[in-house]
Amino acid sequence: MEWTEVVIALAGILGTFGGTFAGIRAEHVRWEQEQRTRFHPDRYAKYTQLLRDADKLIRTPFDTPEEERLLEAMNEAYAHILMLSSKPVKEAAEEFYKRSFNARFGELDGSGVAPVDARTQYIYPARDAFIEAARKGLGITAESLA
Repeated sequence: MEWTEVVIALAGILGTFGGTFAGIRAEHVRWEQEQRTRFHPDRYAKYTQLLRDADKLIRTPFDTPEEERLLEAMNEAYAHILMLSSKPVKEAAEEFYKRSFNARFGELDGSGVAPVDARTQYIYPARDAFIEAARKGLGITAESLA
C-alpha cells in the first residue's frame, strides 16, 4: 500500500468522523432550540391571562363572583408561569402578582383601599417589568413587533 492510498483512506475516515460530529452538533442545536420553544403557546397564553385578569381585577367591584373568578384565574396562570418559565420571568411574575394582590386588598400604604389610579400606578412598574421579561423569554424583540 502506497502512502497516497493511506492518506486518501485517512482523509476518508477523518471526513466521515467530521461529518458525523457536525451532524450530531447540528442535531443538538436543533434539539436545544426545540426545547426552548416547546412551551411557547402555553407560556404565552398564561402570560396574557395573568396580565388580562390583573387588569380586570383592579377595576372589579369588591366581594363579587367576578372578583372570585379573576382571583382563581390569576392563581392558575401564576402557578403555570412558575412551572414553565425561566427564572427572570418567574421573578418578574412574582413581583407583578404580589403587587396586584397588595393593590387589590388595600395594602399599598396601610391606609385602606386606594383609588384605582393609585393602584395602577403601584402595579404598572412591575407589570411593565413582567411584560419585558416575558417578551425576552419568548424571544420577542422590538424588531419582530415592528
